[in-house]
Amino acid sequence: AEGTRPNDFETLAQEYQATWFQQSGDSGWRFPDPERPLIREPLTPAVRDGGGPWNIILIQLETFRGWNTGFLRPDFARSPTPFLDSLARDTASAFWRRHLSFGPPTVSGFMAMHCSIKPHSRNHITASFTYSALDCLPTVLRQNGYHAELFTGFDPDWDNQGLWMRRWYNAFHYDSGIKNQDRLVFRRAAERIRELGRGRQPFLATLISISNHVPFRERPSST
Repeated sequence: AEGTRPNDFETLAQEYQATWFQQSGDSGWRFPDPERPLIREPLTPAVRDGGGPWNIILIQLETFRGWNTGFLRPDFARSPTPFLDSLARDTASAFWRRHLSFGPPTVSGFMAMHCSIKPHSRNHITASFTYSALDCLPTVLRQNGYHAELFTGFDPDWDNQGLWMRRWYNAFHYDSGIKNQDRLVFRRAAERIRELGRGRQPFLATLISISNHVPFRERPSST
């Protein structure tokens, strides 16, 4: 039953961890907490670059699948994403090939991106497991001195995502008057990000587009 700890909890946890190591082929991790068996940490601590903490801008583009970006598809004769390719291949950038991404419904991608968690087999996590405490990316960063804000072009209450945004972020921004226009969402986000950048506190800024949803607005010809 939902919210009830299964009697074979320890066995399920051990089976999950063994399966993860087998399927990932990555032995450089450990699962340190028996009470939180999904949380893993690297055996080799990350090496800091000696500078201060980085500001983080996280963008979820609804119109793209990662597999269909040019820098991940050398077999493409012509890349559909030249600008993203240039960012990924820059000497100051990095990209990762091993990742999980979930499409429809959008809420699955929202939870996968924030929490590195797979969709439930029957329910939407955002609506069915509101009593759960998930230590996801914004929460962890805020625990380490970050300020976190989210900018979105869709109504966050549609899939009960607003509840989670309020838990994770210092603030989130949604303006119904924008009428789902990504260009305006991103321009307003850019203004706020510049403002955050002038402060002393490191920040996470998450931007989520809406342009693959109805009414499927055509991209303007002007820049």
